[in-house]
Amino acid sequence: MFQDRFRPGGHALSPELQVLYVDDDDDYVRYVIEFFESVRIGDEKCEVTGSKSFGTGLEELVEHRYDLLILDVFKGNPSDNHTKGLDVFNEIRKRRFLPTVFLTARATDVLDLQSPVVKVVWKTGDWQLALQKSIEEFERAGIFRLMRALQNHVEKVTREFMWRFFPDSNNFELLRREPTVAAYLLARSIGSSLDTTGASEVAREVSRGEFAADDESHPALMYVPSLMDPKGVRAGDIRHIDEDWVVVLTPSCDLVERLGTGVPSPKAKLVLCVRCALISNFAPVSAMKRSAKLEDGKKATPQAVLRILRGRGDGGYRDDQVFFLPKAFGCPGLLPIQQSE
Repeated sequence: MFQDRFRPGGHALSPELQVLYVDDDDDYVRYVIEFFESVRIGDEKCEVTGSKSFGTGLEELVEHRYDLLILDVFKGNPSDNHTKGLDVFNEIRKRRFLPTVFLTARATDVLDLQSPVVKVVWKTGDWQLALQKSIEEFERAGIFRLMRALQNHVEKVTREFMWRFFPDSNNFELLRREPTVAAYLLARSIGSSLDTTGASEVAREVSRGEFAADDESHPALMYVPSLMDPKGVRAGDIRHIDEDWVVVLTPSCDLVERLGTGVPSPKAKLVLCVRCALISNFAPVSAMKRSAKLEDGKKATPQAVLRILRGRGDGGYRDDQVFFLPKAFGCPGLLPIQQSE
């Protein structure tokens, strides 16, 4: 009866922050649900689904979308060492990404799991405030907005693809005869959308509309391929080779590996790259930054300096020559220079 009462289930389109709390202690499930009835995280209310069964908690995550997981470590008496919560957490990591807070009386058993996306809160003292602060850290970092933005974008592209593609009887027959081809086309549609306008749409949603494309900056997606797949190479990758930073210019279609030759080999024998200068070593930037302020009183950021260079036209910098690659994911701020190799 308790389970039926406190299982509204997550909702993909709900404006509230969807929280799943798994704990076999009825009292704590009730405490947490009552606490969040009077608390906002950022500007959002929280809708908490309580589950006193670890198995049911896993089922909930399969059937519904949640933004956050709050989890006890033990089933029953902690002295019995029934670490069902850890089992659930490990199963969740295999299936999806979900920011997690361990709310437990034995926090020392999970302290080694702590990270920016996994918090540990003791069931002692003012645990409600500690729980709220942990979740607010997730919110300030934008992790909830990022997850929702990506999920919403993928759902949008999938919906548009399905309604545009499969009402055609020939395409529907393709799905029946060659489902792998149809799946490949859908996956490519999702990937292509994020390579073009989709990345900006997601960034704008995550930044609450503050993001705006900047002509002096390449999109952050330029950094992603080498981060996720260090062995794969495609156009736009930023690579650190010996002492040099370079951007790959060769089209991705020429970087695929030939198959069926016995030994995989790239289609292209040579790869065209452009060498980059560290923005901190770029003379015009260094000179202007020494004064810390620009002529109009604004801070001398690399973007501002490059914008001035492009506007003056007296330094030989054309609009298509000055691009700023922002610092991100261990890559320093870079400026590609007009010397290809």
